[in-house]
Amino acid sequence: EVASLPVGRQWGPAVGLDGLCYLVGGGWAGGAYETVLIYDPATDEWDEGAPMRTPRGMSAIGVVGKKIYAIGGVVEIIGGRGMMIAEVYDTTTDSWSRLPGDLGESRLAHAVSVVDGVIYSIGGVQQLGGQPVLAVESYDTGVGPRAVSPRGKSHTSWGDLKTR
Repeated sequence: EVASLPVGRQWGPAVGLDGLCYLVGGGWAGGAYETVLIYDPATDEWDEGAPMRTPRGMSAIGVVGKKIYAIGGVVEIIGGRGMMIAEVYDTTTDSWSRLPGDLGESRLAHAVSVVDGVIYSIGGVQQLGGQPVLAVESYDTGVGPRAVSPRGKSHTSWGDLKTR
């Protein structure tokens, strides 16, 4: 058997990195957590990492190098609107920082994919029960937000917002 969570939660994304499992945020009907729980399969124990600056549930995460990027999410699980904030957790220093700028659209319950150091935030909704977000945004972790203005895209401080 595997050790149980120290505190139950739902709607929290998890990712594996360097042999550890990181559970980032999550929530329950009353709100969202800012905590990061770290599971070590070698010792079958949970530990707590530095808390995020902003509690969030229903967010999405991606990994680039030794850093975990938490994108969007919601603070108030029931009736709350998605956020436009993105943060990065440095696993080597156990510290969080906010990424420069905000997403072009608030979102929760979305997907994140990382390709060659570029994080793509895809779909989701702005509020539970709301219409789907069609926008796909990107953040280049190598050089920060990219200023790109090809047809069909508008530049945001976070990255590129596909408008069609």
